[in-house]
Amino acid sequence: MQWQRSRIVSPRSRRLRTWAIVLLAWVGGMVYFGYHHPALHITHGYHPVTLMAKRAFLLKIFIIGSYWTIALLILMIVVVLAWLDFREITRHYLIARRSIWNEMAKDSERHDDTPPQPH
Repeated sequence: MQWQRSRIVSPRSRRLRTWAIVLLAWVGGMVYFGYHHPALHITHGYHPVTLMAKRAFLLKIFIIGSYWTIALLILMIVVVLAWLDFREITRHYLIARRSIWNEMAKDSERHDDTPPQPH
């Protein structure tokens, strides 16, 4: 029986995995930066008194919220990439399985395997 030589991982799947790794590294950097950078922390016990201080405080909360929202959106993109990779793997698996079944059917037609007749 001759097996069709194919790649284990398709080029599209490899691209999806590469992008997922890059985005995960990016989010990891964002998380590290977010936990260690003082601009992305709110000091406890701080009560702004003037109107300008209140606006600056609200702007800081908005920036911090936007930062973590962007990190979560990138993680959602990684989930979508993982789903697309799963679809690609499933498609490749089905094509390989169909190829094996077709090859088995051709072999059985060539050999004309008929079961022995009872006496």
